[in-house]
This record gives sequence, structure tokens and C-alpha cells, in this order.
Amino acid sequence: MKNLLSVLLVACFCFSFSAFAGIKIGTVNIQKVLVTTKEGKTKMKKIQKEAKKKEAAFTKLQKKFQKLKADFDKQSMVMSNKAKAKKTNELKKLLYEIEQKKVTFQRELQAMEQKFKMPMIKKIRKVTEQISKAAKVDITFEISTAPIIYAKDTVDLTDKVIAAYNK
Repeated sequence: MKNLLSVLLVACFCFSFSAFAGIKIGTVNIQKVLVTTKEGKTKMKKIQKEAKKKEAAFTKLQKKFQKLKADFDKQSMVMSNKAKAKKTNELKKLLYEIEQKKVTFQRELQAMEQKFKMPMIKKIRKVTEQISKAAKVDITFEISTAPIIYAKDTVDLTDKVIAAYNK
């Protein structure tokens, strides 16, 4: 009984591999499509412009903190304990504000990037489906998230998807 089960399992494996032998696999690098298409480049410029604005505001706060810290370091020897404690609290509050702004800026930029990407990804999927059908591909994988290490007959459709998306 055990031998019969083993023979059946081996037979199933053999038949399943031969069934997949004629499959043509396509690959697409969606990240490359996102940053290479005309729309993607335009949206990335907007994100970078917003990032520079936020970075400038963040840098301004950091410089303010550094100046206050330097002033405190110079004057701390002649300050009373009460004055030192007050200045230390001010510096801590400003440092906390800087950290909070940094987190807020990062979240805002990520949200902006997601807002831009989602409609593009939907369109990329449709275009990829059309290109895959035209190339007579049986299965198409997104290569950057599920990298295929080896497949005998793979077709990289990324450049075709970019060209079709730009039309």
C-alpha cells in the first residue's frame, strides 16, 4: 500500500512538470515602469519638489536648534540652575518638535507617493495584461517583488509596457 502511494505521487509529479513544460513566462518591473514613463517622471518631479520644500523647513528648524544649543553651551557656565533648567526644557521641546515634524514630513511624502502610484499601477496592470496577451505569455510576474531566479522561457515585457503606457 505504501509503495503504491509512492508510485502515485511520483507519477503525479512527472505529469505535473510535463504539463508546465510549454508555459511561456513574462516578467515586468513595475518600479521601472513607474519611474520611466512620462507620467511617472512628471509625478516624481512633483514629489521631489514637495520633498525639497519640506526639507528646507526641516533644515530651518535644525539650524534654529543648533544656534540655541550653541548659545546655551556658551552661557551655561554663568547661568543659574533655574535658568539652565528653563533653557534645557526649551531645547528639549524644540528637539521634540523637530522629531515630530520629521515624522510628519515622511508620512506626508509617503502618502503623496501612494496617491500618485495607485492610479498608475491600475493602468500598468491593464497595459501589462494587453502586452502579455499580445506576446502570448501564459503567466506574467512582477519581477521586483517576486524575483524569478530561473525560468527557461522568460520574456521581459517591461519596455513594451512602458511604450504602451506612454501612448
